[in-house]
Amino acid sequence: MRFRYGSYTHEENSVFLSTASKKTEYKRGQKYAVVHSLSYTGTVTGSSQSSIRSKIQALENAYSIPVSSAGLYHDNGSASPHVITTAGALGPIEVVDLSWTGAAGEYATQRSFSISLQVRKLATGGDNLESFTENIVIQGTGGPKKAVGITLRGAPRRQTIAEKTPILITQNGSAIGKLSYPAPPPPLFPSDEHQDRRVIGRSSPSKDSGMFLGYGVNWSYTFEKLSGNVNATPSQQ
Repeated sequence: MRFRYGSYTHEENSVFLSTASKKTEYKRGQKYAVVHSLSYTGTVTGSSQSSIRSKIQALENAYSIPVSSAGLYHDNGSASPHVITTAGALGPIEVVDLSWTGAAGEYATQRSFSISLQVRKLATGGDNLESFTENIVIQGTGGPKKAVGITLRGAPRRQTIAEKTPILITQNGSAIGKLSYPAPPPPLFPSDEHQDRRVIGRSSPSKDSGMFLGYGVNWSYTFEKLSGNVNATPSQQ
């Protein structure tokens, strides 16, 4: 078995893979991303200190360059189950740790290392919706409208100028879709909507390693009800 990091190949059977794990991240109770990790130890060997130094420099140079794949490969060159790639990833393969370890006698014929890699990928399936929030604002009760009038003599007077008044309602919110724009919810009171005041907005997604994520949309509807009680609750998604 050989361990490869991109085009760099470790010496045959010189790497011990200690951990190959997957950690799932959740949003809104659904799988969002999976972190694939590899942790391994190994050695570089040489017949002299100068050859060991050259191999140390070659390894460090190789691991300073972003690559699209890393892991254990069979003797025939085929990939084992313990290979991670950037296909569908949310970022590059990260070198989380590269440490030189060992006890007395190191650097005589070999030098020991410890390396950890990880790559984060979108989880397959699940809901496109990442976040959703909506607010309902109700202004007025439909009751009488009063005004304070100033007279030529005496104290100001409070007067009822209308027995019934309209109720103003605003429905607004925002949502973010993982891979596409989510549809705004419909207006709660279509027949009472001021359609000339409707606002639908969209925000551009962010680009992460060539992939566009986070499609934002916002909305605002304005209503004017002439009578009746208003019992409105925000949408839940």
